[in-house]
Amino acid sequence: MKILLINPPVENLIYSQIPRFLTAKVQYSMPLGLLYLSAYLEYNSNYEIKVLDCSKETSASFLRIKEFLSTYNPNLVGITGHTVNWLDMILLAKIVKS
Repeated sequence: MKILLINPPVENLIYSQIPRFLTAKVQYSMPLGLLYLSAYLEYNSNYEIKVLDCSKETSASFLRIKEFLSTYNPNLVGITGHTVNWLDMILLAKIVKS
């Protein structure tokens, strides 16, 4: 079984009123949830696991994800994200479903 875990690219941020103490430039953080899940599945199963972290790669786009999906052809896809980029998660889910 092939499993693909995706952290979508951030293209459609939802902006709101953010307190000043939170407006400092936010550094990149790894998608630890996906990495923990991947490590657990690799250790406890014979599944083939791949993690796509598209928020780190500047060249990652939904078109490249679509191409990767067609070549890798996973049986199961997991998507993670944050509230501010839920539009990207919905778009990614539509691409995966198609």
